[in-house]
Amino acid sequence: MRLLVLAGIIAMMIVLHGHAEASCPESLDALSTFTVRDVRIATPLTLRSKAANRLFFGSLGHTLAALESSLAIRPGQPFTRAAYDAAQLQITNVLGEANLRTRERVRLTLVIPAVEDCTVDSVVVIYRVYSTDAFSYLANILEFSPTTITQDLVPPGARSARGHVIAPLLGYDASRGLFGGSRATVQTNSPVFSKLGAAFAGSARGAAADVHATGERDIGARFLEHGEWQLNYRYRSEPIADIDPNLRSTTVAARFIGTTRAATAGPIVFRYGSTVEAGRRQSDLGQPSEPYASVKAYVGSSFGPRTIQGAASYGVEVGKALHASELGFVKHVVDLRLTQRLLARAHVPIQLESAFNAGWIQSTLTRIPVAERFYGGNAPPEFVGADSWKIQDGPRLRSFPQHAFNRADGGDTFGATRFLSGNFTFAPTVWHYPAVPDELLDDPQLRSALAFQLSSTKEAFVSDCAVRTTEFNDVVSRVGAVTDVLRELTTWRMHLHSIPLPDPVAAALADLDAAGDTLQNAVATVLRHPPNAAAFPRARLLTSDDEDLSPLLQAAVASEALAGALEATSLASEAVPVRQSARALRTASMSLGSVFAPVQALNTANPDSYQGVVQDLPSLRMTLEALSRELMTITAVHAEEVALLFETAGAHLTDTFRKLSAAEAPNSPAEIYDDLESLMTDWGRVAPSSPRSLIESVHRLQDALVAANLAAAARRLDAPLQELERAFVRIADRLRNIRRPALQSCAFGEAAFAVRVADAAFRELNIFQLSPAWVLDIARLTSDTGTSGARVGSGPGLRLSIATVDVTVAYVFNLRRRPDERRGAFFFSLDVTDLFR
Repeated sequence: MRLLVLAGIIAMMIVLHGHAEASCPESLDALSTFTVRDVRIATPLTLRSKAANRLFFGSLGHTLAALESSLAIRPGQPFTRAAYDAAQLQITNVLGEANLRTRERVRLTLVIPAVEDCTVDSVVVIYRVYSTDAFSYLANILEFSPTTITQDLVPPGARSARGHVIAPLLGYDASRGLFGGSRATVQTNSPVFSKLGAAFAGSARGAAADVHATGERDIGARFLEHGEWQLNYRYRSEPIADIDPNLRSTTVAARFIGTTRAATAGPIVFRYGSTVEAGRRQSDLGQPSEPYASVKAYVGSSFGPRTIQGAASYGVEVGKALHASELGFVKHVVDLRLTQRLLARAHVPIQLESAFNAGWIQSTLTRIPVAERFYGGNAPPEFVGADSWKIQDGPRLRSFPQHAFNRADGGDTFGATRFLSGNFTFAPTVWHYPAVPDELLDDPQLRSALAFQLSSTKEAFVSDCAVRTTEFNDVVSRVGAVTDVLRELTTWRMHLHSIPLPDPVAAALADLDAAGDTLQNAVATVLRHPPNAAAFPRARLLTSDDEDLSPLLQAAVASEALAGALEATSLASEAVPVRQSARALRTASMSLGSVFAPVQALNTANPDSYQGVVQDLPSLRMTLEALSRELMTITAVHAEEVALLFETAGAHLTDTFRKLSAAEAPNSPAEIYDDLESLMTDWGRVAPSSPRSLIESVHRLQDALVAANLAAAARRLDAPLQELERAFVRIADRLRNIRRPALQSCAFGEAAFAVRVADAAFRELNIFQLSPAWVLDIARLTSDTGTSGARVGSGPGLRLSIATVDVTVAYVFNLRRRPDERRGAFFFSLDVTDLFR
């Protein structure tokens, strides 16, 4: 079952009050005598036109542009804090209710209001919106080659809205020349095929066309979390390095791809699938095409720990000519890919991409269809041909045009029966324009808000982890017995509704109807198969012994009240089944309480195991107090940068003291675990724990003090800061060595994806990014007549990244050039980087 909630990430609304310019009053309340001169909703590039906003914000662009005229705060009116906050709420509500329409299927949104450009009596109010909707929209309209675990594995609540995509295709390759075409996708409401698509591309030397119908479903099983099926028709006419005829093929295919549930420890998922194909293949150069059929099977895995994305796949194809009795050929392909983005500092990634591919064909025939052999170049074919899975079916050698690396020495046979290839690309960022300004990353309010949202997300995953346990299955079985009581309850309720009742009895019956409906809905939610995350809190309420919380006990109390009302009238005999149902409901409540206890134990921490950590908390408080005293000695410094960093450090210090106080005096022994997690948990680099944020901010404050010729003040912070670091590391190590409750451990693993999304969106995502690139390719073809030897291509290039779209242009030299070969080849690629790995 897919996760039903990602509460802290999907449509996240982080609301931060902006700081006024130096010419504006420091307090917003002091602006009550000012008039609002202008109100703006600004995107990252401050794009004001509707067309530009629509490009960078998808459907939200038009919505945001139209919203400006209907905000609670308007030009020409007096500035009020109430209108300022109400307008902010309007924007967050619109963003929160908007459908996700992108392939990424996750939206992070940051809304920052500010008062700027103050004059004597007027101000400009700006609401800056930073949203991943812009970048995911760009990714959606371009070709996508997903290899990571996040693709199609996020909650159904974050699914794309129904719609369509029409996108142009344009490119150049030395083999094909200039080519162009279009791609279209239409979403449908059909339960069998939810998406219809078509694509066409053509040039003077060839053409390609695809038509497909795709369906998908969340199965929810451990080894089949998600299933995807497709019917596809494909036509190809592709050139072979400046000679005729082309490689020609027509194929009708039916395929299925299954995906396992993502492992929480890795994270890693496994894929498997199969394709049945039939069509025609050109049997040899200059020969007519022949009928052909094959079966393909493939398995693979995708993994993405932290900054690394990887994929490993193996595919096998068994093919034969339709008129032949014996097996034609067996093809094997291996595809290994690894992409690493090193982020030494925010928004300046270094991209390292590598791939290894191999393939071999076994055949009992003397002739293998030309179209099924291996060809190399800068655009090798795909083995599967599915949007959600890419397996390379030939060597990638970017110093050769498409299919130009096509034969080994020793013969004239085109295409090879074996190949090896390795590819490497290095692209460090030298210029960038961040999606979220660097200065915001240190804002205490931002870090605190993100930490709160990510913590809420983790807690939401607790429910999903709970319903997948064996212990919860026992709860479901016991809840199933309540359905018998519900049937009896429904039977005599319908009977009572069919006869005249005195007003007191009718009122009591109405109360029972409401309680009965609530109970029925709770039971149905728990018994739903496959169980979803909503079943856990419903089961917890059903097993509660509190009459104000338990739907079972509420129905029992309402039944008892109805029985009493009936006994006070001439309808006393009707009270007998009502009393029986009330007793049955109370009995069911008692039995459920005992069976739910093992589930609750999976989410309960032993307070005694945390006593060693608790005993270290006073030392942490002492170091914080010592640091606070030293910070107070530099309050008179007026250097602007020092003042801002001092304010930031003070905010982190206050937040740390607040969380420490909660951990020192929890409301109950069981809450010590939650309080310590709140104090010490690092939610990635974008939202580290409060003590770690404090340590980082004080280090930056020291650097600023030294730059302001206040080295002595900086040195006074050394001793308390070092003591704080030692105390923090000591407590963090002890806390790390304590085993979390089982459900909490599972939830932290599931929430890792949300943490990566937040970190990528705020620390890594750039609107524009420029990188020099260097590529290196090594490949070899082998056939029965000989081998090409190791061929090497290398050369410089340039990569321009627009959000998640990478456009790479390079000239790759053929370093082992043969007399009949080109000096090299111009290489162009357009890829979509999955930052939300």
